[in-house]
Amino acid sequence: MGSAIQSAARAEVTQREIQARSEAVQSSQSSIKRLIVESEHQTATVQQLVERYNLLMSQQLLAAVNNEIAPQITAIDRGTEIDIATNIESSIAANEELIWDVISIKNRAFVDPLYLNEVAAVSFVHEPPIRYPPADVWQALGARRLTSFASIL
Repeated sequence: MGSAIQSAARAEVTQREIQARSEAVQSSQSSIKRLIVESEHQTATVQQLVERYNLLMSQQLLAAVNNEIAPQITAIDRGTEIDIATNIESSIAANEELIWDVISIKNRAFVDPLYLNEVAAVSFVHEPPIRYPPADVWQALGARRLTSFASIL
């Protein structure tokens, strides 16, 4: 009878070990499934961000891409090829846009004064003609200016 009790105790221990292993396997499977779901969600999110990235790049909204979309991709998928490519490409494109804007402003700042100079060089028709006052009025104006501005001259 003692051996039957020992055999039953061994069978119970074995059953508990099998149950513990089964629970560990189920827990591992549950963790793996959760990781797969999270990975699929992360991949879908990155795919949506890349599609938005491509759309904004095609619309030349480079600052929005560089400041909004690329950082989101980095937050989700840091260090991957997609992260590196989107960050470098958007940064270069946004900076290039800024530089071209400054070059355009600089060119306008150079050309506009030249244009105004050319406009100023256009002669005008004296219609109605300029009428100067008689000589005695000019002499009186000159004498008054000499007395008014004598300290400056």
